Parts: sequence; structure tokens; C-alpha cells
Amino acid sequence: DDSETLVHCEFVPSESDYQFYYEGDGIVTALSGVFAFSEDSTISITISGSGDLSKVDKATSAPGA
Repeated sequence: DDSETLVHCEFVPSESDYQFYYEGDGIVTALSGVFAFSEDSTISITISGSGDLSKVDKATSAPGA
């Protein structure tokens, strides 16, 4: 909706290393998806940062673990 509402984001730099992650705030500038019948779907999101990212030194679990 072209708003400038900040969203909170967290991500790990490597799928094999969940010993730390980064977090910060940003604005969603692009969002698209491909949703094919009987196939895996894909989604792409672009977030433009608003301020610095913070490194969080906290072990976390992988999604679905």
C-alpha cells in the first residue's frame, strides 16, 4: 500500500549456523510470489533498511527443528 510502516526483521547469515542472528527495522519495497499448483511455491521480498542492523549473540533453533 506504499506505506512507510516499519517491519521488524530477523535473519541468520547462514542456514548451518544458528549461533547468532541479525535484527533491525525496514520498509517492504517489493513483494512477489509464484504459486504453482502441485509444486513448491516461492516468494521474494525486498526490505530497505531504516537504521543499523544489530547482531544478537543468542543461539536459536532452525525453523521446523
